[in-house]
Amino acid sequence: MRTFYCCLLGILMSGVLPKAFANDEIIVSLPDSRGEEGAESLSEEEREWNRLREIARNSTYTPAQKQELYEKARGVEKLLRTPVKLRDYGRNEQAWSEEDFFCHYARALHEDMEHFIAEHLHSDVYLQDYGKQQAEKDAAECKRRVDELVKCARAAYQASLEWFVRDVGHNHHYNDKSELSLHFRTHLQNRLLMDICTMGQNEGNWWVSGIRANYTQGGLPNNSAATTEFEDALNLRNWECFSKRTVDAWLHHIEEETLDQYRQFIVRFIYNKEAEQASPRPEKRDYHGMGQMLKNLFFRSEPTSANYLREEPENRDVEIALFNKAEKAWDAYLEAINNVNRPIENWYFSGSGVPGWRAEFNESMIRSLESYLLNVISFANDGNFSYTCPVDFTLYEMTEEAAEALNKLPG
Repeated sequence: MRTFYCCLLGILMSGVLPKAFANDEIIVSLPDSRGEEGAESLSEEEREWNRLREIARNSTYTPAQKQELYEKARGVEKLLRTPVKLRDYGRNEQAWSEEDFFCHYARALHEDMEHFIAEHLHSDVYLQDYGKQQAEKDAAECKRRVDELVKCARAAYQASLEWFVRDVGHNHHYNDKSELSLHFRTHLQNRLLMDICTMGQNEGNWWVSGIRANYTQGGLPNNSAATTEFEDALNLRNWECFSKRTVDAWLHHIEEETLDQYRQFIVRFIYNKEAEQASPRPEKRDYHGMGQMLKNLFFRSEPTSANYLREEPENRDVEIALFNKAEKAWDAYLEAINNVNRPIENWYFSGSGVPGWRAEFNESMIRSLESYLLNVISFANDGNFSYTCPVDFTLYEMTEEAAEALNKLPG
């Protein structure tokens, strides 16, 4: 049965079936394709709704308007509005270096936090309720949490890069490994930016600025809409027949995937740490005379595969240690970004929806890390690495025109 589903998935991915099944535009446009007779039968109210929906789906800012918004923005919003060419040092020699990226990352977060402190913690209402001394104490804690996030983000980034360079240098078949490292850096930076973009869209967050997404056009990249799955990651490695019984057992085991299970899979199966113990070696026997002739005729052994040769564990411990070090750093980052999402705990920033919003954000950050691990599963230890480009966070942005049109729609 699993083979059937894998074949079906392959057909779907190959593009043999019509794209209408995966194209939202085709589905959305169906009501408008009924011809002139259908259009004439629509009521005035229905025609107005269709007009407003078209505005919401098609309204975008011009490049000049995007540049103006970028120049006016501050903090995280400005960082997300940064023209892609300034972040794409793989294709633009004048783009930001790694040091530049983290300087802008830290500055953006601190600018938004300073604005939050000035607007709320130093407001007359807050000072009256909590006093100047408590307000200053809370402000210092807010700044400390931002510093902690920046420190943890950079530590996790650097630890992952250190693991990746080792993994590529010893295991991958790519010729231009420096270019591969550039793309991995971009992948890590995209993830850090997506996380703070997600934080700015969380209803429980009071201080991070951002870009409002127009989901009728597809929406900004976000972790809640991730479509990568465990089986897809394995398929990218061309593992349709590799240790099928082992993979099937693991898939059954992770009906509810967790970070630890993904990490265990990478250590145990991607790096083949248990492969030698799990696969008994053929017994060595000496044959002579007629026994040797029969062996030659009926028991010809096939050449040792390259995969078998790569199962030797002598170089695995270093990669595994670096990978585990990076994952501990990402755990610290996860804690830091959840702490800074809601840096103040008092009635002023409370409400009935706050616990749900906090849980929602925590879940989105876990999905972000899971998505990263699924990518690791697809390319670690000589898998298939997907090249990436900096994310354009202004691609599916909510314009004022689109927002006005959506507000007029019922519901």
